[in-house]
Amino acid sequence: AARPDSPPVREPPAEPLPTTPEGTEILEEGGYVKHPLLRPERIRAFPFQLVIARRALEEDVLVVLPTGLGKTVIAALVAAERLRARRGKVLFLAPTRPLVEQHYRSFGQWFRRLSRAKFTGTVTSPRREGAWTSAEAIFATPQLVANDLREGLYSLRDVGLLIVDEAHRAVGNYAYTEVAAVYRTQRSERGCLLALTASPGGSGARIEEVLGALSIHRGR
Repeated sequence: AARPDSPPVREPPAEPLPTTPEGTEILEEGGYVKHPLLRPERIRAFPFQLVIARRALEEDVLVVLPTGLGKTVIAALVAAERLRARRGKVLFLAPTRPLVEQHYRSFGQWFRRLSRAKFTGTVTSPRREGAWTSAEAIFATPQLVANDLREGLYSLRDVGLLIVDEAHRAVGNYAYTEVAAVYRTQRSERGCLLALTASPGGSGARIEEVLGALSIHRGR
């Protein structure tokens, strides 16, 4: 899992953040991130956030950072590059409606143009099905997505990035584990998973359970 105390997170990048073999870059200029899909001077990023984002573009990661250190910024950096490279939709899961709304608003403020959809219980199934087809980024609770998947409303085959907020909840029968299991079987070779948490649990066994539920291999 990627953690703030691990060497690859602590060291600042020695070069601009590479994103694809074609050489497109996310650059840090005066503390702001420059990217073709992001509004100028909207996102400030620290070097450690760029390092984590670079790693998350290469493999599934669990990011463990205290509240207030910019986990959502990391998610936006990764999402921007996945969308720029046309690697599929972004599905951003959060455990509560207020968090879903918060992330939905943040991405709307940060991205230049982004076709977004917000799935809540007030949105009917036909509307969710239609929005899934047209949206580039979907923000939803895991319970709602799990129900939709059971009903065959849509699949996760075209999801290039699955973001799991408060990933420490991915244990037992919580809906995160169900959605992650479906994604594991339906994702393309280019699909990736970014899990975020401020409190992974005090025991190593709990962390291993979360990693296992999300099919994330422990890294450096």
